[in-house]
Amino acid sequence: MRADYKAALKVLQLIFFLVLYIHIQACLFFYVVLIDEEWIPPVDFINLGSDFFIVGIDRQYWLSMYTSVMMFGLNEITPRTTVEMAVFSFIMLFSAMVNANIFGTMAVLI
Repeated sequence: MRADYKAALKVLQLIFFLVLYIHIQACLFFYVVLIDEEWIPPVDFINLGSDFFIVGIDRQYWLSMYTSVMMFGLNEITPRTTVEMAVFSFIMLFSAMVNANIFGTMAVLI
């Protein structure tokens, strides 16, 4: 197999891993915020109220995915409870390691 095909397959593998990781992180995030139902999405934070827990599952999923991407980039996610702070801290720490791994792998490919 040619080297450029190997590199392309490696990039596709990294993209698949990243999407899978963010999906699993979003599911974990949704489970954690579902425990107390106190979390307010960044979209609704200015109003200090949210319809996150009463809207359809598709909106809940995509908002969880959005927040998961924000956690992967180590942005502010506004946890409201102690459990959320603890879990989100570990998620962000692990995300930093995954991010470093992806950048390292891409640097080797280039």
